[in-house]
Amino acid sequence: MSKLADKIKNVTRLSSAALGFGAAKAAKESTMVLAGIAKDIPALDVFGPSEGDLLILGWGSTFGAIRSAVERLQARGVSVSHAHLRHLNPFPPNTEAVVRSFRRVLIPELNLGHLLMLVRARYLIDAIGYNRVRGKPFRIGEIEAEAERIVTQLAGSRA
Repeated sequence: MSKLADKIKNVTRLSSAALGFGAAKAAKESTMVLAGIAKDIPALDVFGPSEGDLLILGWGSTFGAIRSAVERLQARGVSVSHAHLRHLNPFPPNTEAVVRSFRRVLIPELNLGHLLMLVRARYLIDAIGYNRVRGKPFRIGEIEAEAERIVTQLAGSRA
């Protein structure tokens, strides 16, 4: 078993201390274990420029539609990049630096905005949610159109 898998197993194990008097101690130990796990999580990679107007941040099954939309937009000269999370708790260690390097962050999700809530709460940035709950994956054109709308809005605010 890998070092990361051992740490995850340890943090998810409910100790008897968490059920009684030692709950505060157990919570502190869990926090310390999560901090240790964070050291083993690889950095968040950015596809495209490492700073600019728009970052599209995704996770899970949104990868293909986001990447294809970003490739189309970049081919037309739009300042857009893509980062895809594989770890949500804890986030990769450079996540805050990545999201703060862009004027806006778009988070397309096939749910009601769980990642959006986590990013807003953790990093206090005004990320933009693009949520769909219809049992079907995103179409490339949907993400492309939403990204264009945001970038056009940014360009208008500069003028």
